[in-house]
Amino acid sequence: MNIVIVGNDAAFAEAIAKFGDTHQYQWVKQSPIEPKFLSSVDVVFDFTSAWSAETLMPYAAAHTTPVFLNSVFTTLSDLISHGKLSQPVFGFCGLPTFFNRSILEITSANPADAEILTSTMGLLNTEFKIVKDQVGMITARVVCMIINEAYEALKQGVASREGIDLSMKLGTNYPLGPFEWGDKIGTENVRRLLKSLEEITGDSRYRAIF
Repeated sequence: MNIVIVGNDAAFAEAIAKFGDTHQYQWVKQSPIEPKFLSSVDVVFDFTSAWSAETLMPYAAAHTTPVFLNSVFTTLSDLISHGKLSQPVFGFCGLPTFFNRSILEITSANPADAEILTSTMGLLNTEFKIVKDQVGMITARVVCMIINEAYEALKQGVASREGIDLSMKLGTNYPLGPFEWGDKIGTENVRRLLKSLEEITGDSRYRAIF
C-alpha cells in the first residue's frame, strides 16, 4: 500500500515498525497536509491531532481515501463535525507506544464504513478493535490513570520511582513501569489527557497529581 504518515520522526518510525517495510511510505512532518499527497495514496495516518479547520480542510476534499486521525484527546465525532468530513474517516490513539501494538484501537462514526475499515486493515495485515468514541479510548485512559496513581504513591512515600516501576513489571507483567511508560508517552501528553478527561467527566479522580 501507499501510506502517508503525518507526524514526527518517532511516529513515523512506530508506523513502519507496525506495518512493515513492504509498503510505500510518504512522510509529512505536520498538518496541514498538501492535497497532492491525497491524490495517489491508499491511506493516511495523521498523528498530529488535527484540531483546526485549516488542518482538516485537505481531508474534506479526499472523498474516498481512508483517513485515520489521532483522536485520543478529543472524539472522532467532534473532529468530523469540526472539519465537515464526509469521506471514510476513523480515529486512533497516536500517543507514543500505543500504535505499534498487537491490536489497534479504532473508533468509527459511520457504520457504513465498516467494510472499508476491514479491507484497509486487512491490506495492512493489522488486527483492530472498534472501541467507544471517547477521550482516551480504552488503553491510553487506563495507562494514564495508572501513571497518575504511581505519582500519588511516590508523593505519599510508598516507594521510590524505581521500586514502583519494578513492582508493576514483576507484579502485573507490564512491559514498562508507570514512570518509564510516562516518560515514553511524554508527561505533557499524560497530563493533557488527564486534564481532558477531568473536564469532560467532571470527575476529580482524573486530576493530574504531577
